[in-house]
Amino acid sequence: MQTKPTTESAAQHFGDSSLDALSCDLCAKVREVAIEAIERARRGDGPTLIEAQTYRFRGHSLADPDELREKKEKDYWQVLSLHHLSCLYASLKWMQLNA
Repeated sequence: MQTKPTTESAAQHFGDSSLDALSCDLCAKVREVAIEAIERARRGDGPTLIEAQTYRFRGHSLADPDELREKKEKDYWQVLSLHHLSCLYASLKWMQLNA
């Protein structure tokens, strides 16, 4: 059985580095990962593949009833998404208060 390659394994296949930007504080994590990638490039260590994952809660279009995924899977990602949004909101409020 063939498995789907990860972004990291795909990037390493081409001799590149990859970084994952999945975090509770998404803005800070993307910034951290981007800074690391920029520093790698400036050192001459080559390009970096950055993966920022997302999840589609609905079908591809109004004509897609999205019946292929289980409710349990969608519920899991919905809870995770709400957690990330609450972290993002808290981060933004903290930045406002400390500006």
